[in-house]
Amino acid sequence: MITFFISTSFLAQTSHNVDVASNSFTPSALTIEEGDTVIWTNTSGSHNVNGTITTFPSNPDSFGSGAVASGGWTYSYVFTTAGSYDYQCDPHAGLGMTATITVSETITSINESKIENGTNVYPNPFTSYFTIALNKELINDNSSIEFILYDLLGNQVHSIANVNAELTKIETNQLSNGIYIFSFKSNGKTLRTGKLTNN
Repeated sequence: MITFFISTSFLAQTSHNVDVASNSFTPSALTIEEGDTVIWTNTSGSHNVNGTITTFPSNPDSFGSGAVASGGWTYSYVFTTAGSYDYQCDPHAGLGMTATITVSETITSINESKIENGTNVYPNPFTSYFTIALNKELINDNSSIEFILYDLLGNQVHSIANVNAELTKIETNQLSNGIYIFSFKSNGKTLRTGKLTNN
């Protein structure tokens, strides 16, 4: 039987609100970070949010509320991939009802308050990948840092024997949705354990 002691210190994400009304998105230009959520709220008229790759091929990912609808609807989307996104309201795009979202990589805002024992994992929750972050001091100590990912049954589903970079991106397309446990070890000693959610 494997027992995990779960850290409750997680990287916080931020929510951003966009008003949908009067043939406009307010704000029409928004800058956020990876892992942040944008919430659109329609207050008048019939509108939708269309940021699909079909309409905007240069968008890193697709998002959209679907068909045009009236009433007080809301739509939210978690942006997990950095880049520039365009979107529009389909029936009113010709009237200028378009907007942009710039998603910055979280690495630009990593600081000690987000790092526990020199380690960090983000975004959380994740979709197709997550990033392991180590601070410079931990790397310069020549410590042998091991990263291990387990499922809730204690089965090891991924590991890196020697993490020696400040940032290491882990592709997770092979992982099923659900909750996972991560562990950082240094020379056999556990530095940190925590929980990751795959959406």
